[in-house]
Amino acid sequence: MKLIFSLILISFFLSIDTNAQNDCKVLKPEISLSYKGDCMEGLAHGSGEAIGTDHYKGEFKNGYPDGQGIYTWTTGEVYEGSWKNGLRHGKGKYTFFINGKETIQEGRWVKGVYKEKDPEKEYSVRERRNLDRYFFRRIGDGNTIVFKLYKLGTINSDIVNLMVSGDSGFPISPSTMIGYEEVSFPFEGKINYRTWNKMHTTQFNVVMEFKIFRPGNWQIIIHN
Repeated sequence: MKLIFSLILISFFLSIDTNAQNDCKVLKPEISLSYKGDCMEGLAHGSGEAIGTDHYKGEFKNGYPDGQGIYTWTTGEVYEGSWKNGLRHGKGKYTFFINGKETIQEGRWVKGVYKEKDPEKEYSVRERRNLDRYFFRRIGDGNTIVFKLYKLGTINSDIVNLMVSGDSGFPISPSTMIGYEEVSFPFEGKINYRTWNKMHTTQFNVVMEFKIFRPGNWQIIIHN
């Protein structure tokens, strides 16, 4: 008898869960046949998976794909990226086929319409410590990296233990300027030095690790 009663309870709760999912609606018709996931006030809201003629797995809001998700069309096309109100919106990657050949389109969408390719990065900063601001300035074609170090708007003359490293090229003589010449791109580098604070009461370490992708003559300007 206890076993039968337990089975009835399990069946009851499973039925409640199933009904709750069935009552949770997806408002995009192409994926509205079945839904499994988070729900709020009868609509898909949160993380979930929806299936219809197409398939979507990701974030929902008020019944529509909204946030990050992967959408697969019945034709085999796939979009992975940002959604808003059931439309592709923001950064994403769209894989489709032209004459049977896989084609990839990456960039930004606005209300379901592809607008532009993401601009290629010219540089990135992986780590920075104890600096107020910095600028990367490309000055024409070439293969040189030069540092300019400032404090309070003028050249910083309080630098000690200066170390500059790079994965290619040759150090420029410290008697002229700090940097590297004849580098290969992409170039990975690091600068590390110790200097006084603005009140000249204590010293601290300044660190920057970076990578430059676009070839050229570059100035890296650091302010403390």
